[in-house]
Amino acid sequence: MALASPAHAGGCESDTTRYVRDDGGNDSNSGECWDQAFKTLTRALADLETVETVTTILIAQGTYTPPGTNGTFGISKACTIEGGYRGTSVGGDPGDWDPDSFVTILSGDIEGDDAPSEPSTYEDNSFHVILARGFDEGGLLTISGLTIERGYAVVDPELLAESLRFGGGILIDEQVESVTVLVERCALRWNRATLGGGAIAARRDPNYQLHQPVDLKVRDCVFIGNALVDHPKGPVPTLFLTMLGGGAIACDGPTEVVLSRFENNLARSRPFGGAVSVTFPSQNLRVVNCEFRGNEVNGDEEEFQVAGGALATLVGVNEVEITGSLFVGNSAEIPPGSGTAYGGAIHLAGGSGAAVIANCTIADNSSSSYGGGLHSQAFSQGLSVANSIVYGNVAGSGTPFLQQIDAQTAVIQYSCVEGISGGTGNTPANPNFVNAPIGNYRVKYCSPAVDEGDDDLVPEDAADIDGVNGTSEPLPWDLDQGDRFNGSSVDMGAYEWSSSGCEGDLNDDGVVNGDDLGTLLGQWGACVGCPSDFNCSGVVDGDDLGTLLGYWGECNSSMMSGGGGEGITPQDAAEAFGFESVEEFVEWLLSLDFQTMSALLEGLLGD
Repeated sequence: MALASPAHAGGCESDTTRYVRDDGGNDSNSGECWDQAFKTLTRALADLETVETVTTILIAQGTYTPPGTNGTFGISKACTIEGGYRGTSVGGDPGDWDPDSFVTILSGDIEGDDAPSEPSTYEDNSFHVILARGFDEGGLLTISGLTIERGYAVVDPELLAESLRFGGGILIDEQVESVTVLVERCALRWNRATLGGGAIAARRDPNYQLHQPVDLKVRDCVFIGNALVDHPKGPVPTLFLTMLGGGAIACDGPTEVVLSRFENNLARSRPFGGAVSVTFPSQNLRVVNCEFRGNEVNGDEEEFQVAGGALATLVGVNEVEITGSLFVGNSAEIPPGSGTAYGGAIHLAGGSGAAVIANCTIADNSSSSYGGGLHSQAFSQGLSVANSIVYGNVAGSGTPFLQQIDAQTAVIQYSCVEGISGGTGNTPANPNFVNAPIGNYRVKYCSPAVDEGDDDLVPEDAADIDGVNGTSEPLPWDLDQGDRFNGSSVDMGAYEWSSSGCEGDLNDDGVVNGDDLGTLLGQWGACVGCPSDFNCSGVVDGDDLGTLLGYWGECNSSMMSGGGGEGITPQDAAEAFGFESVEEFVEWLLSLDFQTMSALLEGLLGD
């Protein structure tokens, strides 16, 4: 639903705001309302720099590129840059705001000749799509509602400006005063760099003395297909060694990442953090309710180690909190005999503070050496793993437990960890994911993780993710943004089980129908761990068929959730077709072709 911008009040005079619309704008306009909008973002940024009162730029849907070869959108003062506006009177108010509908792209593809899978076509792109540099006053820089893509901070290593090799999407550096940067409701995709931060790099100068740190906050963003690439490889200055990583984000200041998703980001031949790398002199890292899927850090024969397929912290990050987050399918890989890989999902270098991992699911990640799930060095105030599921991770060496968590010291409580023995409230049992092969890492109602956590170990909502009750309450949401406390005790893992879910939806398409029934019938009988074994009995039988039939229809209006009327039992269904037993009914269903079976059941249960 589009929201009308309060900045659009019908007048055409603003001391503080400039408007940009690719369709219908003109750089000879005043830029002070949608009817007098500029055509280019570059023109609006010129007013931002020269008119002291201008602090906000609103950008309508469309694609905007910087001028000139390797150009950039430069910002040097605290302000708000926000896309996602309608910008045209067709269909509504031009000030309507909805970034999903009114997609606003800032692209480094100046010549319009790129393909995402062919970085060799990127050489004429922006080094950084956005360059925020040299703030001589502190404040807040907000970047919101934008899709930022195809930046290419990959340059000749002999250039003196080493910073050109950081932050293909956004580079924030050389701040004279401390700056807070909030990136929210943005998509960052297909950006590349050589040394650090394929999508975003927030950093000081190499010796950490001349400039001030950046306090980076990322909220409700998506990072897809960003990468650190190894060409041109060239020499790496020694002072940069602690910031070589972060296929999506690299930061050396306080970092907070909330409600965001990272998919298929890569640090290739760079040692740390396939998605996120945070390092010296940062004091803290907070990650809340985020997803990390399919990110990778890998090395070559010249690397001595790689670490953190999804996330890595290095020396100087003393306080770490990772809560309510999902890490699946991430990897840290290095060729045999050439070095060591640590932490298929997470690597923590240790610090003088504490690290907390709570209500997370870390599953099916891999490391070619140590710690397929989590690898951690010592924290002086300890590492705590609580209310979490760590299962199915693999490493090149170690016991089944050490392949999940390889830490110098760790207190593990109320967690489901493969191979664990001992500890308070822990279990080594299979967590019974709903359907891991298709990426559904929620748990079934029969999971040993349901209602088996400890409410007191849920961290406070320090990031105020729901905007209610401030930061003093426990984290209120699970990863689906449902209630975190939804039973006798909190569940283990990133998700809370709920009866209003959709357990019968075996292909995760939002509806339970003949497709799902066909899957269940194909798994009929003894089938340990099958997605169709809803009650974890090791057998797919009439009880599981009853569960599926109870959820028949759209997931948000299923019979089981109270939206679709009274449910129907397998025996009811069998008798409706003239059979005395469920077994005879199932045997008959298996004899039918798929279309006939679906049509008959939809006639009985509704579509």
